[in-house]
Amino acid sequence: MTWHGYSMTAEGARRLGATVFALEFDNRQVVPTNLELLAGVDFDSIFIYHPEIEIKYMREHDIVPTQVHPNLKFIYSAFLCTDARRTILERAWGVPYRNMGSSGDQYIPASECEFSAPALHFLEDQFLLEVVDSDTLESVEQGAEGELIVTNLWAEATPFLRYRMEDVVQIDESTCECGSTHARVNYRGRYAWSVLVGTNRVFSDDVENVLWTHPETEFAAYQLVKLRHQPQDELIVRTTVSEVSNTDELRTRLGNDLHDRLGVPAVVELVDASDIGIGTVKFARVTVRD
Repeated sequence: MTWHGYSMTAEGARRLGATVFALEFDNRQVVPTNLELLAGVDFDSIFIYHPEIEIKYMREHDIVPTQVHPNLKFIYSAFLCTDARRTILERAWGVPYRNMGSSGDQYIPASECEFSAPALHFLEDQFLLEVVDSDTLESVEQGAEGELIVTNLWAEATPFLRYRMEDVVQIDESTCECGSTHARVNYRGRYAWSVLVGTNRVFSDDVENVLWTHPETEFAAYQLVKLRHQPQDELIVRTTVSEVSNTDELRTRLGNDLHDRLGVPAVVELVDASDIGIGTVKFARVTVRD
């Protein structure tokens, strides 16, 4: 386990009989710490934080996690995980990936089980969920897509009432195969990270699921270009790329794949990483143009 925000899960793990290693000095050292320094521990699970850095390190050092920790059952983290990201993670680590829903304000309100993935079980004894139309804020019909609103029921000192998550979701309230009756939330994307192309709304997750299946743009930072006046006639995507001999061919291939899979006209711009705002973990997924 690493990063202070997730030390709060340690008590639950201990109650299950687990031995918890909380490593908080540098969350960029997940692989060197867990797969080299602690190679003899034989972990059941490992929390990952910087997937790109971690996988790059494993490839450069020829590290096979399941050989280091033969009892490793799964890896886990807490970010909006696309199908493409999950595929990369599970291929590199050799075990299933389990996601948790997280928010800087709501902490960890949800998590996957082996049957619900990629949907997340929300803890409905701790959080009140609503799905509304983002324009009218009226509730949508049961099972319909809408914006997620969360009210936490446990944070007595700092409650958040009807907190707009800006996530577009669909909720399944049927009983899961695991036996849980907690609602399963399927994430579609975030309104702030989307553009309207004609009558089709394209989310950053849609674009990521295309770009990250190409080896040249695996884990590449990217941006959707949102024209100030919506809708726009075509999808414009900016992305970084590793060394490529034929950039024109790559631009065309990526643009055609985006068009074929998303059903909208698409143009790809290859840019330097410095042209996309990148923080320690996240990058700006949308940029606005006149």
